[in-house]
Amino acid sequence: MQLDIFLEGLSLHQQSNMRSIGKGFFVQRLHPDFANLFEANKDQAALLRFEYFGKVYPLAIFFLTGQEKIQFGHCRLVLKNYSDGIEVASVLSSALQDFFNQAPESLLSALEPEWKDAPLAGVVDKRLEWSRPTDCPSDWFSDFKNDAPEVVMFPSVFHYKNPYMKELLNATLKEIRPQEKILVMGSGCGFEAALLARRSQNIVDATDINPLAVANTKATALALGVENLVRAWQSDLFEKVTEQYDLIAFNLPLALDENSTVRDQNRCDLNGKLLRKTLQEITKFLKPHGRLIIMSHEDLSKFMPENLSYKNLSRFELVHKLAISEIRAI
Repeated sequence: MQLDIFLEGLSLHQQSNMRSIGKGFFVQRLHPDFANLFEANKDQAALLRFEYFGKVYPLAIFFLTGQEKIQFGHCRLVLKNYSDGIEVASVLSSALQDFFNQAPESLLSALEPEWKDAPLAGVVDKRLEWSRPTDCPSDWFSDFKNDAPEVVMFPSVFHYKNPYMKELLNATLKEIRPQEKILVMGSGCGFEAALLARRSQNIVDATDINPLAVANTKATALALGVENLVRAWQSDLFEKVTEQYDLIAFNLPLALDENSTVRDQNRCDLNGKLLRKTLQEITKFLKPHGRLIIMSHEDLSKFMPENLSYKNLSRFELVHKLAISEIRAI
Protein backbone atom coordinates (compact mmCIF):
# COMPACT_ATOMS: atom_id res chain seq x y z
CA MET A 1 0.00 0.00 0.00
CA GLN A 2 2.80 2.47 0.87
CA LEU A 3 4.52 1.67 -2.43
CA ASP A 4 1.25 2.40 -4.22
CA ILE A 5 1.10 5.78 -2.46
CA PHE A 6 4.69 6.49 -3.56
CA LEU A 7 3.89 5.69 -7.20
CA GLU A 8 0.70 7.74 -7.04
CA GLY A 9 2.77 10.67 -5.75
CA LEU A 10 4.83 10.42 -8.95
CA SER A 11 1.73 9.94 -11.15
CA LEU A 12 2.96 6.41 -11.93
CA HIS A 13 0.06 4.52 -10.38
CA GLN A 14 -1.50 3.98 -13.81
CA GLN A 15 0.30 1.61 -16.14
CA SER A 16 0.06 3.87 -19.18
CA ASN A 17 2.57 4.82 -21.86
CA MET A 18 4.71 1.78 -21.05
CA ARG A 19 7.32 0.68 -23.57
CA SER A 20 8.13 -3.03 -23.82
CA ILE A 21 11.86 -3.80 -23.94
CA GLY A 22 11.46 -7.58 -24.07
CA LYS A 23 11.73 -10.53 -21.63
CA GLY A 24 8.81 -9.23 -19.56
CA PHE A 25 10.34 -5.80 -18.89
CA PHE A 26 8.59 -2.48 -19.47
CA VAL A 27 9.83 1.11 -19.18
CA GLN A 28 7.66 4.05 -18.18
CA ARG A 29 8.98 7.61 -18.30
CA LEU A 30 8.50 9.95 -15.36
CA HIS A 31 7.11 13.42 -15.94
CA PRO A 32 10.02 15.92 -15.91
CA ASP A 33 8.67 17.62 -12.76
CA PHE A 34 8.88 14.34 -10.87
CA ALA A 35 12.23 13.34 -12.39
CA ASN A 36 13.57 16.61 -11.02
CA LEU A 37 12.86 15.36 -7.48
CA PHE A 38 15.64 12.82 -8.02
CA GLU A 39 17.98 15.58 -9.29
CA ALA A 40 17.93 13.80 -12.64
CA ASN A 41 19.90 15.26 -15.53
CA LYS A 42 17.67 16.80 -18.21
CA ASP A 43 14.74 15.94 -15.91
CA GLN A 44 14.76 12.40 -17.31
CA ALA A 45 13.98 9.33 -15.22
CA ALA A 46 12.47 5.95 -16.04
CA LEU A 47 10.47 3.39 -14.09
CA LEU A 48 11.31 -0.24 -14.85
CA ARG A 49 8.45 -2.73 -14.51
CA PHE A 50 8.31 -6.52 -14.83
CA GLU A 51 5.37 -8.74 -15.76
CA TYR A 52 4.79 -11.88 -13.69
CA PHE A 53 1.70 -14.07 -14.18
CA GLY A 54 -0.18 -11.28 -15.92
CA LYS A 55 0.56 -8.59 -13.30
CA VAL A 56 3.08 -5.81 -13.92
CA TYR A 57 5.19 -4.92 -10.87
CA PRO A 58 7.47 -1.88 -10.36
CA LEU A 59 11.15 -2.82 -9.94
CA ALA A 60 13.12 0.42 -9.79
CA ILE A 61 13.40 4.02 -10.94
CA PHE A 62 16.56 4.93 -12.86
CA PHE A 63 18.13 8.28 -13.73
CA LEU A 64 21.45 9.99 -14.46
CA THR A 65 22.63 12.71 -12.10
CA GLY A 66 25.60 15.05 -11.82
CA GLN A 67 27.33 17.29 -14.34
CA GLU A 68 31.10 16.96 -14.07
CA LYS A 69 30.87 13.37 -12.85
CA ILE A 70 27.75 11.63 -14.12
CA GLN A 71 26.36 8.97 -11.81
CA PHE A 72 23.84 6.22 -12.52
CA GLY A 73 21.05 6.65 -10.00
CA HIS A 74 18.50 4.07 -8.96
CA CYS A 75 15.63 3.79 -6.50
CA ARG A 76 14.85 0.13 -5.78
CA LEU A 77 11.14 -0.61 -5.38
CA VAL A 78 11.13 -4.38 -4.78
CA LEU A 79 9.49 -5.15 -1.44
CA LYS A 80 10.38 -7.84 1.10
CA ASN A 81 7.04 -9.54 0.67
CA TYR A 82 3.86 -9.28 -1.36
CA SER A 83 0.27 -10.30 -0.69
CA ASP A 84 0.23 -12.06 -4.08
CA GLY A 85 2.46 -14.87 -2.83
CA ILE A 86 5.69 -15.55 -0.97
CA GLU A 87 7.62 -16.21 -4.20
CA VAL A 88 6.88 -12.82 -5.80
CA ALA A 89 9.62 -10.90 -3.96
CA SER A 90 12.21 -13.51 -4.97
CA VAL A 91 11.09 -13.47 -8.60
CA LEU A 92 11.19 -9.67 -8.79
CA SER A 93 14.59 -9.48 -7.11
CA SER A 94 15.96 -11.99 -9.60
CA ALA A 95 14.43 -10.08 -12.52
CA LEU A 96 16.01 -6.85 -11.34
CA GLN A 97 19.39 -8.55 -10.94
CA ASP A 98 19.10 -10.02 -14.45
CA PHE A 99 18.45 -6.54 -15.78
CA PHE A 100 21.56 -5.22 -13.98
CA ASN A 101 23.66 -8.05 -15.38
CA GLN A 102 23.41 -6.66 -18.91
CA ALA A 103 26.30 -4.81 -20.50
CA PRO A 104 26.13 -1.15 -19.34
CA GLU A 105 25.46 0.14 -22.87
CA SER A 106 22.53 -2.25 -23.34
CA LEU A 107 21.07 -1.43 -19.93
CA LEU A 108 21.29 2.33 -20.44
CA SER A 109 19.91 2.32 -23.99
CA ALA A 110 16.99 0.11 -22.91
CA LEU A 111 16.00 2.66 -20.27
CA GLU A 112 16.61 5.78 -22.36
CA PRO A 113 18.32 5.59 -25.78
CA GLU A 114 20.26 8.83 -25.33
CA TRP A 115 21.85 7.51 -22.12
CA LYS A 116 23.76 4.84 -24.06
CA ASP A 117 27.09 6.68 -24.30
CA ALA A 118 26.95 8.47 -20.94
CA PRO A 119 30.42 8.47 -19.28
CA LEU A 120 29.42 7.06 -15.90
CA ALA A 121 31.65 7.80 -12.91
CA GLY A 122 29.71 6.01 -10.19
CA VAL A 123 26.39 4.89 -8.77
CA VAL A 124 23.99 6.64 -6.38
CA ASP A 125 21.26 4.81 -4.44
CA LYS A 126 18.05 6.66 -3.52
CA ARG A 127 15.88 3.75 -2.42
CA LEU A 128 12.88 3.88 -0.12
CA GLU A 129 13.93 3.48 3.50
CA TRP A 130 11.86 1.75 6.19
CA SER A 131 12.75 2.24 9.86
CA ARG A 132 11.22 2.39 13.31
CA PRO A 133 11.49 5.73 15.16
CA THR A 134 13.21 4.09 18.13
CA ASP A 135 15.18 7.22 19.07
CA CYS A 136 12.02 9.29 19.61
CA PRO A 137 10.51 9.82 23.08
CA SER A 138 8.72 6.66 24.19
CA ASP A 139 5.59 8.54 25.31
CA TRP A 140 4.92 9.51 21.70
CA PHE A 141 3.89 5.89 21.12
CA SER A 142 2.37 5.08 24.49
CA ASP A 143 -0.99 4.23 22.91
CA PHE A 144 0.51 1.58 20.62
CA LYS A 145 0.12 -1.99 21.84
CA ASN A 146 3.48 -2.99 20.41
CA ASP A 147 6.58 -1.08 19.33
CA ALA A 148 6.41 2.04 17.22
CA PRO A 149 5.41 1.14 13.65
CA GLU A 150 7.77 1.16 10.68
CA VAL A 151 7.77 4.49 8.86
CA VAL A 152 8.84 4.78 5.24
CA MET A 153 11.01 7.59 3.90
CA PHE A 154 10.68 8.56 0.25
CA PRO A 155 13.62 10.05 -1.70
CA SER A 156 13.98 13.87 -1.60
CA VAL A 157 11.84 14.14 1.56
CA PHE A 158 13.16 15.72 4.76
CA HIS A 159 13.77 12.96 7.31
CA TYR A 160 11.88 12.71 10.60
CA LYS A 161 15.15 11.91 12.38
CA ASN A 162 16.14 15.51 13.03
CA PRO A 163 16.20 17.54 16.25
CA TYR A 164 14.17 20.42 14.80
CA MET A 165 11.12 18.26 14.19
CA LYS A 166 11.43 16.61 17.59
CA GLU A 167 11.53 19.93 19.43
CA LEU A 168 8.57 21.30 17.45
CA LEU A 169 6.51 18.14 17.91
CA ASN A 170 7.23 17.96 21.63
CA ALA A 171 6.01 21.52 22.10
CA THR A 172 3.00 21.16 19.81
CA LEU A 173 1.79 17.96 21.51
CA LYS A 174 1.50 19.93 24.75
CA GLU A 175 -0.56 22.67 23.07
CA ILE A 176 -3.25 20.74 21.19
CA ARG A 177 -6.79 20.75 22.56
CA PRO A 178 -9.86 18.63 21.81
CA GLN A 179 -11.75 19.43 18.60
CA GLU A 180 -9.15 21.87 17.36
CA LYS A 181 -8.58 22.36 13.66
CA ILE A 182 -4.88 21.80 12.92
CA LEU A 183 -2.63 22.48 9.93
CA VAL A 184 0.95 21.22 9.58
CA MET A 185 2.93 23.12 6.95
CA GLY A 186 6.11 21.74 5.42
CA SER A 187 4.93 18.30 6.48
CA GLY A 188 7.95 16.41 5.12
CA CYS A 189 7.47 12.69 5.70
CA GLY A 190 4.29 13.39 7.66
CA PHE A 191 5.51 12.12 11.01
CA GLU A 192 4.40 15.26 12.84
CA ALA A 193 0.95 15.43 11.22
CA ALA A 194 0.27 11.74 11.77
CA LEU A 195 1.36 11.74 15.40
CA LEU A 196 -0.63 14.91 16.19
CA ALA A 197 -3.69 13.25 14.67
CA ARG A 198 -3.03 10.01 16.56
CA ARG A 199 -2.63 11.70 19.93
CA SER A 200 -5.44 14.26 19.60
CA GLN A 201 -7.88 12.33 17.35
CA ASN A 202 -8.42 15.69 15.62
CA ILE A 203 -8.50 16.12 11.85
CA VAL A 204 -5.04 17.33 10.78
CA ASP A 205 -4.42 18.98 7.42
CA ALA A 206 -0.87 18.81 6.03
CA THR A 207 0.80 20.62 3.14
CA ASP A 208 4.19 20.56 1.45
CA ILE A 209 5.60 21.96 -1.79
CA ASN A 210 7.19 18.58 -2.62
CA PRO A 211 4.66 16.09 -4.09
CA LEU A 212 6.68 13.17 -2.73
CA ALA A 213 6.45 14.70 0.76
CA VAL A 214 2.67 14.81 0.35
CA ALA A 215 2.71 11.14 -0.66
CA ASN A 216 5.05 10.35 2.24
CA THR A 217 2.66 12.08 4.64
CA LYS A 218 -0.18 9.86 3.44
CA ALA A 219 2.01 6.76 3.81
CA THR A 220 3.02 7.72 7.36
CA ALA A 221 -0.59 8.38 8.31
CA LEU A 222 -1.42 4.89 7.06
CA ALA A 223 1.43 3.38 9.10
CA LEU A 224 0.22 5.14 12.26
CA GLY A 225 -3.40 4.17 11.64
CA VAL A 226 -4.72 7.69 11.10
CA GLU A 227 -5.23 7.74 7.33
CA ASN A 228 -8.83 8.88 7.96
CA LEU A 229 -7.69 11.83 10.11
CA VAL A 230 -4.84 13.25 7.99
CA ARG A 231 -5.59 15.17 4.79
CA ALA A 232 -2.51 16.05 2.76
CA TRP A 233 -2.06 18.09 -0.41
CA GLN A 234 0.59 20.02 -2.30
CA SER A 235 0.87 23.73 -1.62
CA ASP A 236 3.57 26.39 -1.85
CA LEU A 237 3.17 28.02 1.56
CA PHE A 238 -0.47 29.26 1.70
CA GLU A 239 -1.11 29.03 -2.04
CA LYS A 240 -3.72 26.25 -1.75
CA VAL A 241 -4.80 26.74 1.86
CA THR A 242 -8.40 27.97 1.94
CA GLU A 243 -9.51 27.53 5.56
CA GLN A 244 -8.70 28.95 9.01
CA TYR A 245 -7.17 26.95 11.86
CA ASP A 246 -6.92 26.93 15.63
CA LEU A 247 -3.31 25.78 15.45
CA ILE A 248 -0.76 25.86 12.63
CA ALA A 249 2.61 24.14 13.10
CA PHE A 250 5.44 24.95 10.70
CA ASN A 251 8.94 23.46 10.86
CA LEU A 252 10.44 26.40 8.97
CA PRO A 253 13.90 26.40 7.45
CA LEU A 254 16.13 28.51 9.67
CA ALA A 255 16.36 32.20 8.72
CA LEU A 256 20.03 32.92 7.95
CA ASP A 257 21.79 35.87 6.34
CA GLU A 258 23.34 35.62 2.89
CA ASN A 259 26.84 35.15 4.35
CA SER A 260 25.84 31.81 5.82
CA THR A 261 27.67 28.74 4.52
CA VAL A 262 24.51 26.62 4.90
CA ARG A 263 22.84 25.99 1.56
CA ASP A 264 20.46 23.12 2.26
CA GLN A 265 17.07 24.52 1.17
CA ASN A 266 15.37 22.28 3.74
CA ARG A 267 17.15 24.11 6.53
CA CYS A 268 18.18 27.50 5.14
CA ASP A 269 15.86 30.48 4.60
CA LEU A 270 18.20 33.17 3.23
CA ASN A 271 17.54 36.55 4.84
CA GLY A 272 14.39 35.14 6.42
CA LYS A 273 12.28 35.67 3.29
CA LEU A 274 10.05 32.66 3.96
CA LEU A 275 9.68 33.52 7.64
CA ARG A 276 8.71 37.13 6.86
CA LYS A 277 6.19 36.05 4.22
CA THR A 278 4.67 33.51 6.60
CA LEU A 279 4.25 36.10 9.35
CA GLN A 280 2.80 38.67 6.95
CA GLU A 281 0.08 36.28 5.78
CA ILE A 282 -0.58 34.13 8.85
CA THR A 283 -3.53 36.08 10.30
CA LYS A 284 -5.64 35.25 7.23
CA PHE A 285 -5.42 31.57 8.13
CA LEU A 286 -5.78 31.67 11.92
CA LYS A 287 -9.13 31.62 13.68
CA PRO A 288 -9.69 34.20 16.42
CA HIS A 289 -7.32 33.22 19.27
CA GLY A 290 -5.57 30.83 16.89
CA ARG A 291 -1.80 30.42 17.08
CA LEU A 292 1.18 29.56 14.93
CA ILE A 293 3.92 27.36 16.40
CA ILE A 294 7.27 27.46 14.64
CA MET A 295 10.90 26.45 15.05
CA SER A 296 13.22 29.41 14.54
CA HIS A 297 15.56 31.79 16.36
CA GLU A 298 15.05 32.50 20.04
CA ASP A 299 14.74 36.24 19.28
CA LEU A 300 12.18 36.91 16.55
CA SER A 301 11.76 40.63 17.19
CA LYS A 302 13.34 41.76 13.90
CA PHE A 303 10.98 39.56 11.91
CA MET A 304 7.70 40.34 13.69
CA PRO A 305 5.03 42.55 12.09
CA GLU A 306 3.32 45.02 14.43
CA ASN A 307 0.09 43.01 14.49
CA LEU A 308 1.74 39.88 15.98
CA SER A 309 3.32 38.90 19.27
CA TYR A 310 5.35 35.85 20.23
CA LYS A 311 6.64 33.89 23.19
CA ASN A 312 9.17 31.06 23.44
CA LEU A 313 7.63 27.75 24.47
CA SER A 314 11.03 26.03 24.71
CA ARG A 315 14.64 26.83 23.90
CA PHE A 316 17.54 24.74 22.63
CA GLU A 317 20.88 25.28 20.94
CA LEU A 318 22.23 23.73 17.72
CA VAL A 319 24.99 26.07 16.51
CA HIS A 320 22.43 28.89 16.87
CA LYS A 321 20.23 29.80 19.85
CA LEU A 322 16.89 28.39 18.76
CA ALA A 323 13.39 28.14 20.16
CA ILE A 324 9.94 26.80 19.56
CA SER A 325 7.75 29.89 19.57
CA GLU A 326 4.03 30.53 19.71
CA ILE A 327 2.81 33.46 17.60
CA ARG A 328 -0.58 35.15 17.94
CA ALA A 329 -2.39 38.16 16.56
CA ILE A 330 -2.43 41.14 18.91
